Amino acid sequence: MTKDVNTKETHIVLKTYPVREEDKNPPFLLPGRWEIYPYTMMDDLSDSEIYRKYRAVILENEYLKVMIIPDLGGKIYSVYDKVSGRELFYKNSVVKTARIALRGAWVSGGVEFNFPNGHTVTTVSPVDYYVLKHKDGSATVFIGDTELVSRMRWCISITLRPGLRRIEQRTFIYNPTDVRNRFWYWANAAVPATNGLRFETPAEWAYCMGKVVKLRTEERDLTWYRNWDHAVDLFSLGAHAEYVGWYLYDLDYGGVHVADRYLLKGKKFFTWGISGSGDMWTKHLTDYDGPYCEVQAGFLETQYEYELMEPHQAYVFDEYWYPISGLKGLLYANKDIALNVINGNEGVEIRINSVRTLPCRVEIVHEEGNIVIVKNIELTPDHVTIIKVDENIKKVLDKGATILIRDRRGRIIARVQLGRYATSIPQFEPRPKAATTLKGSPEELERAGIYFEQQKEIEKAEKAYKMALTKDPNYSQALKGLGILFYKKGKLDKARELLERAITRKKDYEAIYYLALIARDEGDIDLAERYFGELTRSRAYSHLGYYNLGVCALIKREYERSIEFFKEALKRETKDLKSLVLMAYALEKLGSRDKAKEYVLKAMTLDPLYPLAIYELYYITRESSEGKAVIERIKNLIRTPDRVLIKGRPWYEHLIEVAIDYANIGDYIRAIKVLEDVVAIIKERYGEEYLSPMIYYYMGYFYEKMGDLKNATECYEKGNKMNPDYVFPFRREDEEVLRRVITRVNSWKPHYYLGNLLFARYRYEEAIHEWEAALKIGSNYSVLYRNLGLAYWRLKYDLEKAIRYYEKAVALDPYNIRAYVELSILYEIKGVTSKRIQLLERAPEDVKRHDYILERLASAYLDAEMYKEALNILLSNRFRPWEGFYVVRNIYEDTIIAYASQLLKKGEPKGAIKILSMYFKYPENLGIGRPARPVFTRAYYYMSLAYEALGEKDKALEFLKRGIKENPNAFSGDYYYRALCLRRIGLKDKADDAFREMMSISMNRIERGWGDDLRNYYMLGLALLGLGIVKEARRAFKRAILDRIPRQPKARLGEILYSLAVLRRARWRYFGKLLA
Repeated sequence: MTKDVNTKETHIVLKTYPVREEDKNPPFLLPGRWEIYPYTMMDDLSDSEIYRKYRAVILENEYLKVMIIPDLGGKIYSVYDKVSGRELFYKNSVVKTARIALRGAWVSGGVEFNFPNGHTVTTVSPVDYYVLKHKDGSATVFIGDTELVSRMRWCISITLRPGLRRIEQRTFIYNPTDVRNRFWYWANAAVPATNGLRFETPAEWAYCMGKVVKLRTEERDLTWYRNWDHAVDLFSLGAHAEYVGWYLYDLDYGGVHVADRYLLKGKKFFTWGISGSGDMWTKHLTDYDGPYCEVQAGFLETQYEYELMEPHQAYVFDEYWYPISGLKGLLYANKDIALNVINGNEGVEIRINSVRTLPCRVEIVHEEGNIVIVKNIELTPDHVTIIKVDENIKKVLDKGATILIRDRRGRIIARVQLGRYATSIPQFEPRPKAATTLKGSPEELERAGIYFEQQKEIEKAEKAYKMALTKDPNYSQALKGLGILFYKKGKLDKARELLERAITRKKDYEAIYYLALIARDEGDIDLAERYFGELTRSRAYSHLGYYNLGVCALIKREYERSIEFFKEALKRETKDLKSLVLMAYALEKLGSRDKAKEYVLKAMTLDPLYPLAIYELYYITRESSEGKAVIERIKNLIRTPDRVLIKGRPWYEHLIEVAIDYANIGDYIRAIKVLEDVVAIIKERYGEEYLSPMIYYYMGYFYEKMGDLKNATECYEKGNKMNPDYVFPFRREDEEVLRRVITRVNSWKPHYYLGNLLFARYRYEEAIHEWEAALKIGSNYSVLYRNLGLAYWRLKYDLEKAIRYYEKAVALDPYNIRAYVELSILYEIKGVTSKRIQLLERAPEDVKRHDYILERLASAYLDAEMYKEALNILLSNRFRPWEGFYVVRNIYEDTIIAYASQLLKKGEPKGAIKILSMYFKYPENLGIGRPARPVFTRAYYYMSLAYEALGEKDKALEFLKRGIKENPNAFSGDYYYRALCLRRIGLKDKADDAFREMMSISMNRIERGWGDDLRNYYMLGLALLGLGIVKEARRAFKRAILDRIPRQPKARLGEILYSLAVLRRARWRYFGKLLA
C-alpha cells in the first residue's frame, strides 16, 4: 500500500545576489520580442551577497522530492531522486542573477516556464500558487499569473502521485482579452553539464545558427555537449516520437520529458559551450554548482517563431518529467517507460526503466511480423530491468525489428522501432521572404504583416500591410490586418474605416468581429449586438459572437438571456474561463447559487488561480463558512513582495483586471468593492504609499459612471496625491479613465500617465503632446523629462532638444542612472567628449559605481585620448554584460589599439608592444570569457608594425602570418586588417581581392537597404582605403559620421552602443587618427 504524497508549504533561505532598485523610467522603444512595458527593467545587479527567505512548496512521495519556489517565477527548483540519490535537474544553490532575461535579471537552475515570451517578465518575480490534495493520495501545486504585456493567463499544475517516479505537469494558457495576441510557450529545464552529457532527441535534423543541419554525421555528432566550444541553440526538426531528454553517460543517469509531439513540437538543446566564454557565464550565474545546459520543450519547433492566440482561445497540454538511470543511454521513452538497446561485443541487452510497478510482457517482432522472443517481467521504478538477448536474436535485431511491451491485459504500452528513421531534409524557413524585402504580391506582403505582428514588430507590420494595399487598394486581408492594428492602438475611427472597406469586397467574420468591438467601445450596444449576432453564423467566430451577446445581455441586466448565450458559447469553446465565470455571475444574480458554483469550479479546475473566478466564488459562497476561506484566497492574490521592489506594483494589477471585468458588464458596485479590498489590504500590510494612483482613478471613474460625481472627484484627487514612480498604464480601458480624470482635475500627473500609455501603444505624437501638457501645468519630475528626451532623440532626431530635456532630467534627479547613460550617448553622437566626461565624473558616487556608467566613462576617456584612465576603469571594476552584447570588450580592444597607435606615432614601439600584449588577454572582471576561436587580426597587424619599428623583421613577419591565418567575417574591420597583412607580406593581389570583396558586400547592402548606413558606409570606406582610393574613402567615412547612429527608433541599449563603436572607428578613419 503506497502512502499519500506529503505536502509542505515552507520557506527556504538561499544565498542571493539581489537586484537593486528597479528602473523607474518606462522601458520604451525596445524591439518587439523584447517589449516589456508595463514592467520595469531589472538590470541593476548587485555583487553583494545576502541570505534571503523564499516561499517554497514541497511535494514528496517514496521516489521523488519536488520543491517549487513561487517567488522565482514558480520554477521547479529541485527534484531529488531518492532511487539514485541525485538531483534530476541542475540545482543552483545560489540565486545569482545575470543580464539574460527580458527585464535583465535571470537565474539558472531547475525548470523555468515561459509564456508568452522567453525568459519572461516574471522569471525572477513572485507568482500566485495554490496547493491541492486529492482523494487518491496525490497532490498538486498550481502556479500562475496574468502576464501584463499581453493580459493573457498561464497556469501550470505540478502533480506527484503515490507510487510513481514521475512528475505530471498540466499547462493551461489562455487569452482572456478581446484581441489576438502573439505567444509562444517553452518549458526550460537546466541539466548538469558533464563531459558525458548528450541531448537525446528523436530527430535526425535540427535548425542551428540559421540553417538546417544533420544532427549526427561521421565527422561530428551535434548531440554531445563536449562537441560545442561555443554557445548554440539547437532545435530538433521533424521529431518522430514524443520525448526529449538528456543522458549523462559518465554518470549513467539522465532525464526525460514527454508530451504530445503534434501539440508541443519544440525540442531544444542550449549550451554556453566548453570554451572560456562559456565558463564565464557559469561564474556569472553560480558560485559553486558548475556549468549547466538547457533541454527545452515548446509549443513551436523553434524560438524564432511565434503564433497569434485568438480572443478567448485556450490550450491545455500534459507534460511529464522523470529520471532515468542504468540505461547506458536512451533510445525511446513515453510517459510510462524509457528504454535503451545496448548492442556490444558481449551481446545485446534491452534496458528498461519504468515510472511505476508494471507486470508486462516484452516481445521482439521480426520485420516480417514473426514474434521471435517473449519475456514476462515485472518493471519497478526503483531499478533498471535488463533483458539479455542471445546471438540468434541479435541477428534479428541487427536486421531491424520492433520491440513491443504489453501490460497484463495485452495492451501495448510501448512500441519501439529499431533503426534510425530515414527522413528527408525538412524545409524550414522561419521568416517569409517578403518580410525581408517588403516586395511581392499582396498575399505575400500580407503574410509578412502577420509575421511582423507575431514578432510584435507593429510598425513593420503596418508598413507591410500598407505595401500590400499599394498593390491592391481593396485587398481585404490587408485592410483587415491594418484595421486590427489600429484597433489595438486605440485609433477607433481609422480602424472602422479600414474594416468597413475590408468587408465590401467579401464577407469576413474576423473584420465583423472587430467592427463589433468598436461599436461596443463607443457605447453603441445595439449596433454591437447586430454585429455579434452576425458572428453566430460563423464556425470560427460563433463562440465570440455568443460570448459577447451574453456580455451585452448582462449590461442590460437580461440575466436569463445572457445564460442562453453563454451556454452556446461554451458548447463551442469549453475552456473559455470568462464564459464560465460570467455564466456563474448570471446564475448567481438569479439566485441559482449551486448551479453558479458548478460553473465557477469548472473554471477553477482549469485555473484555480484565476482571480475573477475566485472573486465570483466569494460572492456565491459569502453567506456560508466556505466564504471565509475564499476571502483568504483573495488576500493571497496580493503577493508578498519581500524580494522585489514593492513600489513596482505589478503584484496587484491582476486584481485591477477583476474590477475592470466587472465594470465591463456594468457592475460598477462590485468593481468598486474589488478595488476597495485591494486598498484595504495594501494599507494594512504596507501602507498607502504603495498604492497606484490608477486604483483611485478607476474607483472615481466607476463612481462617475454611476452618477456619483462627489465620490468620483474625491477618488481622482486621492490618485493625484500618489507617487508617480512606476505608474505605467497599459490597458485599452486606461485611456478613457485618464481622459476623464484630466477633465475633472487640474494636475500634470494624469497627462504624464496618459502619455506613457499612448507612447506604449505606438501613438507617439499624442504621447509627446500629453507630456508637454504636463510640463505646461507644472512638473519637475525627472522621468517626464527623460521620456521627452527619448522621444525627441529616437523618433524626431532633434538632438539639441533631446539633450536639453535629458540635462533637466539629470538635474532634477541626480540618481537617475538611465538618464545619465542616454544623455552620455547623445553627447557622444554630437562629439562633445568633454561634456560626457564632466557629466559622468560629477555624478554621485552611488551612480558612478554602476557598470553602465563606468563603461560610458571609459568610452569617453578613450575618445579623449585618456588611454591610461580608460584602462584603469576597465581593469579595476567588475562589468556585467548582457547576453549577446559584449560592448565593454569593444571599448577595451579599441583603447589598446588607439593607445598603441599613439605610441607608435611617438616612436615608442616597445611601449606599444607592451600595451598590445593586453589585447590577447580576457580579464575576468570584464565579464567576457575567451572564445574558442578569438580573432586578433587587428592586434597582430599592429604588433608587426611595432616589431618592424624595432628592426625585428622576423618577429614582424611572424605576426603578419598569424594575421593571415585568421578567418574573420568578410564584413568586419578585422577582414580589413587581414588584407593589410596580406599586402605587407607581399601578396598584393590577394589583398586587393579581399578589399574588393568588402566593397562589393558593402555596396550590395547599401543598394538593398540592409542594415544601417553607419556600418555600411564605414565598411565601404575601409575597403576603398585599402584599395588606395582615399578621396572616396573619406567621403564614405564622412557619410557614416553624418549618419551618426542608425535611425531605427526601436533598439536595445547594446545595439545602440555597438553602433557607437562603429561611429568612433569611422571618426578615427576620417580624421586620420590611427596609424593604419
